[in-house]
Amino acid sequence: MMVSSMPFVSGLPDEYQAELRFLFDQLQRRQARNRVRRRYYDYKAGLKDLGIAIPPQLRSIETVIGWSAKGVEGLVKRAVLDGFTTPEGVDADSLGLSAVWDENRLGVESRMAHTDAAVASCVFGFVQAGDADEGEPEALISLKSAESATGRWDARRRGLSSALSVIDADTQGQITRFNFYRPGEVVAFRAVGSGWDVRRMFHDLGMPVEVLPHKPSLSKPFGKSRISRAVMALTDSGVRTLLRAEVSAEFFSAPQRYALGVDDETFVDKDGNPIPAWQAVIGRILAVERDENGDIPTVGQFSQQSFEPHFAQIRQLASLVSSEFNMTPRSFGIVQDNPESADAIIEAKEDLVLDAKEFTDTVAPAWKRLMVGALRIQDDSPAAREVYRQIRPHFRNPALPSVVSASDAITKQVSAFPWLAETDEALEMLGYDRQQIDAMQAQRRRHTARELLMQGMPAQEA
Repeated sequence: MMVSSMPFVSGLPDEYQAELRFLFDQLQRRQARNRVRRRYYDYKAGLKDLGIAIPPQLRSIETVIGWSAKGVEGLVKRAVLDGFTTPEGVDADSLGLSAVWDENRLGVESRMAHTDAAVASCVFGFVQAGDADEGEPEALISLKSAESATGRWDARRRGLSSALSVIDADTQGQITRFNFYRPGEVVAFRAVGSGWDVRRMFHDLGMPVEVLPHKPSLSKPFGKSRISRAVMALTDSGVRTLLRAEVSAEFFSAPQRYALGVDDETFVDKDGNPIPAWQAVIGRILAVERDENGDIPTVGQFSQQSFEPHFAQIRQLASLVSSEFNMTPRSFGIVQDNPESADAIIEAKEDLVLDAKEFTDTVAPAWKRLMVGALRIQDDSPAAREVYRQIRPHFRNPALPSVVSASDAITKQVSAFPWLAETDEALEMLGYDRQQIDAMQAQRRRHTARELLMQGMPAQEA
């Protein structure tokens, strides 16, 4: 969705006008670059021809390389939010946490958000009360890419001081609906005819907008894209290399021949029309007559160039891309002749695991505040707030260990620390997600309570 300049809304206070103008200008400045990275992720970057080695007739061939998407998805698959932990003795269902998770489809939406954060540098999360008449959840968590949302960062607050969410626009990019957020206030704008319907809503959730950035820094609090300039440049070079290989394949299918000592009449048909070059190339039999001196013309074929230089360049480019993404060359289709050992494979993935862990640690506070904000819509009592303070987002192990290796590791640890078998961490190491762990622990508590009850009952007389 292309966003045009800030629409004119009459009657707004000066402070609103100034802040909205800043947010719209910032969104427009970032939009062009975000759209470029989106095209790389969607395999639509296209050919950037140098105008040297590719014939004009073959420049329209669609050649794509999915390196950008592969690099983004390689990280996202290791940064999976699978639920929230609750304090000891507090059930997620009674707290309302399970309902918020299920009704907002956070198991799926969170992966989409992580993908967009890796593509466009960040994602914005919004918390608000849902509209029951429209079939929305009681507490609604919405997630939007930086392509259609932005905000002003407050370094002292470690959060946003204002935010903008573009909800809808027409085909010309003219905005028809958007929301403006400030602490304790949401202003909804909807185009109605030639004017605007403006509604102000107040709440006590503070700032209901959070940023989920990818690789933020003090100078870039909104993060940076995983599809870096280096990745885009290497992808462009890879596309050209593949197309040059395609051109070579076309010439290989039609070998280039030459004939010495023949006249022009050899290449005309019986009606005197020149024989098409393609027909001369693909003809099975090339018949030529002796020249005027009775000598036989010399006919030969140019040797075909090797494809190996193209393949070697692709392998080199893929290796450079894998280094940029901290992934193995195998992930980009480069298979070595000698199989790697298990230790070598684990070591090669270590940098990617560290990237995924850094990403989950970065977005974890935002996920917690979004969930707490949604829970406060349902119950904002002091006792409930104390419980909310102790919930934590839970992510799967980014190392993605196999069931066999995880079972072997936990068995060895439990033999040294028997009490470890009773903890949630042991089940997490075995690969169970948050919902499965909660259900298993609840069933274990019921079973323990039943055993204690049976032990306390007097034995019945025969």
